[in-house]
Amino acid sequence: MDYSLAKKLKDAGFPQKGNLGARYYHFISHPRMGIPAQWAKTTQIAYDASFDKTGGYILIPTLEELIIACGDRFDFLGKGILEKWRAQMTDEAVPDCVADCCGYKEADTPSAAVALLWLSLQESNK
Repeated sequence: MDYSLAKKLKDAGFPQKGNLGARYYHFISHPRMGIPAQWAKTTQIAYDASFDKTGGYILIPTLEELIIACGDRFDFLGKGILEKWRAQMTDEAVPDCVADCCGYKEADTPSAAVALLWLSLQESNK
């Protein structure tokens, strides 16, 4: 999952506390060593209190975490049109969805498709 989609999830309220081994984007910068300011991927390999604060960390959720977060409004995930991955919501959830949703979201990866579906479902909750 790319940084911009992970950031959208965080901004929309996706839980940021992952388990041991969770992957995050974190901000790094060390100009004297030639490391420019950037967001880089990291893995939580031991308990670190800074992960609880999540200020400088953005969770990269797993596919399983994304599906669970969609709850009972998630229907299925499969290949859609033009070989893109399609995440579909249940028929009952479609009327609550925002206008541009059509009941599903498509992306190049399964995780991105379900993440976009979760974001659409959050929009419908507003």
